[in-house]
This record gives sequence, C-alpha cells and structure tokens, in this order.
Amino acid sequence: MQDATLPRFERRSRKARLIDRKKLWTPSELQAFLAHTRDDRWYPVWYVLASTGMRRSEICGLRAESVDVQRAVITVDWKVVSIHNKLYEGDPKSESSIREITIDDHTVQVLRDWREVKRSDRRAARDAWVDSGFEFTDEIGRGIHPERLSRNFTNALKSSGLRHTTPHALRHLHATLLLDAGVPVKVVSARLGHASTAFTQDRYIKVTERADRAAAQATAQFMMG
Repeated sequence: MQDATLPRFERRSRKARLIDRKKLWTPSELQAFLAHTRDDRWYPVWYVLASTGMRRSEICGLRAESVDVQRAVITVDWKVVSIHNKLYEGDPKSESSIREITIDDHTVQVLRDWREVKRSDRRAARDAWVDSGFEFTDEIGRGIHPERLSRNFTNALKSSGLRHTTPHALRHLHATLLLDAGVPVKVVSARLGHASTAFTQDRYIKVTERADRAAAQATAQFMMG
C-alpha cells in the first residue's frame, strides 16, 4: 500500500458544474410543449413539474393530502424512486428537500381540473379502483412509476417535434427562469429543496450577457457622472 500511487482528485471546474443553458428549453419551447400536450392525460404532471421545479421522484411520490389547493401550497414530504426497476418509497433525499412550495393560480386550476379527471376515473373504475393516496395516478388509481413517467415524456416530446430534453430538465429550467427574472437565490434554493444557497449559486448562476451589459452601463455612469 505504501508504494501504491493514489489517484489524483480533481474537483470539477465551476464551468463544468454549471447547468448548460444552451441545452435547456427556451420559455417559448416550454410553452409549445405544454400547448402540444394540453389535452393529454399527463399534461398536469408536466405543468406541475415546470411550475414547481420538483424532482421526478417527488412528483411520483406526491400524495393527495400534500396538495392544498385552498392555500395554493404543495408540501414535498415523500418520494418514489426506481432502482433496478424496483420501487422504493420514503422520505425525500435530505431534510432540506422536505419543503412547502407556493403555487400560482393557474397551477391551482390545473390541479383542480386534474382532480375532476380522477373523480371521473374513480366512477368508471368502480370496484377496481385502488386508493393509493397519490395525487397523480393511472386510470384505476395506482401511483405512477418513475420510468413510465419518463417514457411518456419522451413519447410526447417526439410527437411535438421539439428539441430533446428530460423531465429533470424542467427542474433546471424552472430554476434558471426564476433567477433570470430576478427572484432572490434564497427563494429559488428553498423552492428546489437545496441544502444551501451556495449549491444553487454554484450550479445555476453565471453572468448573462444582459447582466454583463447592465454592469458595463452602471460602471460608465459612475465614471462619467
């Protein structure tokens, strides 16, 4: 062991850790995808993913009792993950992942409409209905398998003709759009369930051309009076 050459640890550069914005959808691409899937059963799932920044495991583990449409709040306190095609349920990945996410009025309406669909499903299924307790379910009330969610997203994406992306990329897009809109990093970090704002900054924040130009103009005003 004394003669062994230890591998050198190289920390990834900050540039490598940053989300590549060029690979993210633009707001117009997201709008086009939502318009394309508007009449699809899975539309509420895509909409909530994009409007909250939740992880795939969190949306699959979202329980009906954790969605308060009256208060317009979603409580993230459960997850469903797939490991070697086997499902595991449990608490979110960390203490910071357990959180409340405020939702906008349109997301509330999307969820209200979705619950009408579920009530219709329950009437149609009758005795076959499974009371799984999850918010998003199939036609007989069973929870959604994470891999099935990804497959359905891919199928919808192919028919839309839009650039390839993943359900998880909607989380990155949510964070990026909020930061670009000037939402404080502390708020964004809390919505995403990050352990610290430092992680959010390290992963998402880089100087945009617009911000850099504004800084240049501010410097000129300071220097020229």
